[in-house]
Amino acid sequence: MLDPAQYRREESRAKAQLPNWRLAQRHGATLFQRVGFPVRVDSLDELGMLLDTMQEGRFEAIQQELGGLTPDEETLLVAALAEAVRFQLAHFGGRAPVLPLDTVTAMLAAYRKMQALAPNFRRVLEVGPGCGYLALFLARHAALERYAAVEATESFYLLQHHLLAQLFGAGFREELCASSASAHFCAEAMAEPAALPSLPPVRATHHPWWRLGDLARTESPALGGTGFDLIACNAAMLEFDAPALRDYLALFTRVLAPGGLVFAQCFGFETPERDRQYLLAALREAGLAPAFLAWGGHPKARGFWQQRSPLGCPDFVAEGDERRFTTAQGVFVAQGHPLWEQLRKPENYCIHTVSGFAPLAHFFARPKDGRIIDARELARKVADAL
Repeated sequence: MLDPAQYRREESRAKAQLPNWRLAQRHGATLFQRVGFPVRVDSLDELGMLLDTMQEGRFEAIQQELGGLTPDEETLLVAALAEAVRFQLAHFGGRAPVLPLDTVTAMLAAYRKMQALAPNFRRVLEVGPGCGYLALFLARHAALERYAAVEATESFYLLQHHLLAQLFGAGFREELCASSASAHFCAEAMAEPAALPSLPPVRATHHPWWRLGDLARTESPALGGTGFDLIACNAAMLEFDAPALRDYLALFTRVLAPGGLVFAQCFGFETPERDRQYLLAALREAGLAPAFLAWGGHPKARGFWQQRSPLGCPDFVAEGDERRFTTAQGVFVAQGHPLWEQLRKPENYCIHTVSGFAPLAHFFARPKDGRIIDARELARKVADAL
């Protein structure tokens, strides 16, 4: 199982093979370092600091945005939280488990939107999984065939590794090492070890920044790959260094399946040098066109969108909706999608735009049976599920 020492050995080995040191600097997580985030850890115990982070204080706000949770979503959230607690009990037995309400609820919202965008999605690439909690829902997604996770921050990478190994079991493959196979030789005659007749199919893979080329080669439809139906990049785009953002957006356009979508729930921490206009320019340069963009904290009401969206306001946006989008978020299409020509017009690269793309109706819909669940009630249900 992966630990900090092995991660650093493999990273050092990869850096030694780079043609230029600047390639490694692209993935240095400089913004995280600037704010004091524990990018590196000396032991796995230190990962306990990261079990409910990056979404602090949003538990109720996210529910309000969704119009409450349906009974099925409530059941799914309880199951995901119980799994997160079981993970902590197995890996962090020396500390009391935390109930990661904020972060897991945020990923439930992301999963709900992903289901709306592509109800039977089979193949997902997630870049910057953070705590890794979207996988709590993807592991239960019956149609899932392929989930690939990419992370450039050591501490998050280690946390994700252990969580994914628990969630996917024998269906998980860690891609950190180029090869784990031995090419040894010895003079003694040794019997060949018994081989298993078959193994479960690999559903989830985990990739460090220095193995992105593997995805570009194997998943690109132009090179014979299948590509991904959905690419999720939540709370990350503005936190990449500028060259890394350019690389990731280029990767997205290369490995998207025909008609695939890029979804971002939150773009990350905005700074003066990496602001919304900077991101819009990068998206346009990469050829990713916005089907939907909302820059967080703004209402879902029709009046707001009528005044701002250059594409007009679709019928599914209702009058007088007082709910607000909790974070900035967007849906993007690449060349080859039926809407790409229409959506890539320069005036559409603005901070509020909504197209008539039918699945977006779910972003504005209010479930008839939705309700806001109290944190204490939810904690009791999770305890009962353990």
